[in-house]
Amino acid sequence: GLQLINGKNESAHITDAVAVVAQSLQELFEKENITEPPQGCVGNTNIWRTGPLFKRVLMASKYADGLTGRIEFNDDGDRRFATYSILNHQKAGRVIQVGVFNGTQVVMNPQRKIIRPGGETEKPVGHLFPTAGGAV
Repeated sequence: GLQLINGKNESAHITDAVAVVAQSLQELFEKENITEPPQGCVGNTNIWRTGPLFKRVLMASKYADGLTGRIEFNDDGDRRFATYSILNHQKAGRVIQVGVFNGTQVVMNPQRKIIRPGGETEKPVGHLFPTAGGAV
């Protein structure tokens, strides 16, 4: 399985979120003409004209040394470069980290053996099943 490294460290994520928002607001104040936001919420259908610009600045932000690692966002607003532990669920409920995925590559720990169901440690042999035009 996969587990987000620092995924349960809420204070680190909050600290990083505040830092990214602060960095984005600073850039917005330095480079853009910020409009007055609409007053109140109830019955107000006006949008803040600077809101979409702030979102673009926030989405384009890059924060190299957050507590949870490098912070950048993809086009969908999901975090790029999030680091995950690759976990192997073994006998008696033991969970062992066997590798790391950093968003672009997998790095396995050669010192840690993956134990498959039935206690097997060897990687299973793949099989090709012939079909009318190739293999499946």
